[in-house]
Amino acid sequence: MPLNENLGETEEGGEGYETTEEPNPEAIAEALLWESYQKELTEGFPYPPKLEEDILTQPEANGRGLNRRAFYVANELGEKWLLLPDITPKQINTSRRMRRFLTGNLDAKLDVYPEFGGREGHYLKTLLARVTAGSQVSPKGYFKRIQQIDEDEDEEEELEEEEEEDDELGSDKVFAVKKYRPPLMNNLLTQPPELWVHHTSHILKQGRTTWWNSQPPKENEEEELGEEEEEEENRNDGVEPEYGPRLFNSLINDETFEGFSPWSPRSSSTVFSEFQVAYVRSNVWPGASSFCTYKGKAENIYFGDAMKFRGTCFAPQIPSDIQTEYKEGPELTEVDDPTYAQEQEWLGKLELQELNDVEEKFVDEEESEPEGEEEEEE
Repeated sequence: MPLNENLGETEEGGEGYETTEEPNPEAIAEALLWESYQKELTEGFPYPPKLEEDILTQPEANGRGLNRRAFYVANELGEKWLLLPDITPKQINTSRRMRRFLTGNLDAKLDVYPEFGGREGHYLKTLLARVTAGSQVSPKGYFKRIQQIDEDEDEEEELEEEEEEDDELGSDKVFAVKKYRPPLMNNLLTQPPELWVHHTSHILKQGRTTWWNSQPPKENEEEELGEEEEEEENRNDGVEPEYGPRLFNSLINDETFEGFSPWSPRSSSTVFSEFQVAYVRSNVWPGASSFCTYKGKAENIYFGDAMKFRGTCFAPQIPSDIQTEYKEGPELTEVDDPTYAQEQEWLGKLELQELNDVEEKFVDEEESEPEGEEEEEE
């Protein structure tokens, strides 16, 4: 085919190549098949359902919930005290899966999985919040709730409703009772410790002290949101809300931790009962203790590494006994390498021995004689 037949004029009037080839049906079928594969992967592929923990839970505001308490830390006495930053529910739930010791550098990066989403300062704040929520206890009646009551609200029914709402919202604003009269020290040493109660809010599985509705509001509800916007956001829209134990919940209601009792009551002395100090030691957070004196003074103290107790730990298999060595003998004893002269002498003796071992070739004389006679006759 001459080259000029492929040349022609374009729509703009210039010269160019004409596309006169017909489409390949095999190429079209392959393209359609690949497109169907992509559609199946993007639309028809069964993806796993989104877990509740994967949903970004709204953090609690500064001054509320887990961010209500301020923690100042320093590596050594005399150094500047540093305020730890606020934390999020994701950081709380991630720290529950971690077992990492602290380095002392608040800006240290955490190379962990799943991703923590913060520095070591945030990690330290999550540990302190968890220890505080799980080990801060006091004798029953030592603390009372702070009630913010208006002067106009004097009815008892309204006060009871406010107390119930505070319990559900996880408020732990309490104050110590003046002239507190403690019970007998022996009564504080019973097992399980019935007269000891929690005076801090419980941390929910969501990573907050108050439940947050992760379901977005409906379209018709968004228009109705006004002054009661916060109440609307926390409504139950088909999702069962989560509530922790009420404030001042007795330690007798604490669940056993991997078969162990979570608390152990102890006494400072059994000789002078009138001067003894009763205290309970946490078995869930080793190093956390709460004590009460006979004069009615109660405090909490913690000395530990912020590592939660684990009843069952990974224990690798003990290695087997060391096997016995081979018995030493001439075949295992190391000797010096021979010199070149010794090696040549040894090879010469070996060649002579091989020559002596060679047998002479057997020759049958009887068979060889007739052959000679035949040759003479000829």
